[in-house]
Amino acid sequence: MNPFVRLVALGVLFAGVSWPDQPDTGAFQTSVRPFFAKSCYGCHNNALQSGGLNLQSLTSTPPVAKDRDEWEMVLEKLRTGQMPPPVAPRPAEADVKLVVGRISNELARLDRQAKPDPGRITARRLNRTEYNN
Repeated sequence: MNPFVRLVALGVLFAGVSWPDQPDTGAFQTSVRPFFAKSCYGCHNNALQSGGLNLQSLTSTPPVAKDRDEWEMVLEKLRTGQMPPPVAPRPAEADVKLVVGRISNELARLDRQAKPDPGRITARRLNRTEYNN
């Protein structure tokens, strides 16, 4: 077989392979963090912690795994328009959609990497046929 054809076949074979994806920390730092600084840190900071939420402590994508409940709550509040509250200036809809997309993508990436939990494994008794075999 021609080496060029072999190389093309190998390329086609690996074209559908999905390599493990890494957290997109650059996108977080350039879009999510500035959005939080502009729209959220006024109330959800180290001092005030309105609603028991400190967004300044959620500073990068790696903590998404350990603070998943907080990130899901932030995502839900942004999606439904509950935050920022009506008395606060509203950010542009495009900015909100961008931040919601970034957080959703990170949560989806974590879901893809999660190992399934088989649950409790119980001992099973052999039936008569299995025991005889």
